[in-house]
Amino acid sequence: MTKRTQATALALALAALLACTSLVLTPERADACSCAWLDVPAARAQATHVFEGVLVSAVPATDNAPERAVFRVQSVWKGRVSRRFTVQARVGIMMCPPQLDVGQRYIVYTSGPDDAPRIERCARYAAGDGLAAERAALGAPTQTHPDRAR
Repeated sequence: MTKRTQATALALALAALLACTSLVLTPERADACSCAWLDVPAARAQATHVFEGVLVSAVPATDNAPERAVFRVQSVWKGRVSRRFTVQARVGIMMCPPQLDVGQRYIVYTSGPDDAPRIERCARYAAGDGLAAERAALGAPTQTHPDRAR
């Protein structure tokens, strides 16, 4: 075997090894996201509900139901939203917003039917320092609930 043949055989073997390794070591699912938020009027128009409240609990998913987030609602800008309102949502650290944490206050925009609202990945939301600007952009709420902790 000549040196050139050996070098070619070695290069082919390394290429095959690299190809096999990349197939074995690739992640099963990538959750990368690129969110393009709508402005407040467009997000409000597309939403089923828009409300402000504190996330009081997260209910884990079961075989029969998705993960849910329970809010204690204070203000409502769209939809019929009860004082204690449950939506389908993932809670905790996720790659794509919104990132929801129990005990924090949010303005959220839901989608889906009235009887099964959900917070989608990349849905518009506001938290922390962004709440005041979001309230100003939304204007006066259509409904309010007394802000008493429970």
